[in-house]
Amino acid sequence: MYPTDEKFRCNRSECPFKENLEKIASLGVIVVGISEDPIEVHRKFKSDYNITFELLSDPTLTVIKGLGAYEKVDVNGIEKEKIIRTGILVDEKGYIVKIWKPERIEESVDEIIEEIKKLKKI
Repeated sequence: MYPTDEKFRCNRSECPFKENLEKIASLGVIVVGISEDPIEVHRKFKSDYNITFELLSDPTLTVIKGLGAYEKVDVNGIEKEKIIRTGILVDEKGYIVKIWKPERIEESVDEIIEEIKKLKKI
């Protein structure tokens, strides 16, 4: 889960998955990004940054909230709700194995790959 397309920080957060997609796919894992952006915005973002994995739209925040990626945060003394960058690893049976909520998801890609290897017993 991630806040929005077309933001520099978001662009950077998608890049590690794009750059490691072949490695992740070779482990039998599918990468999917989810934000509240409309499908049309996802199409442009994927085209502009050559992103080949799926980006899903959750405009009602149903999935994002349901998976705990929407939280109250303090922004300069004002409490706001927002989408929190969240990585979720789901096993082949559909069970959540691990959840990451790093400040910068791009720093977690190696850890995510190692967790996939442990799950797959590789």
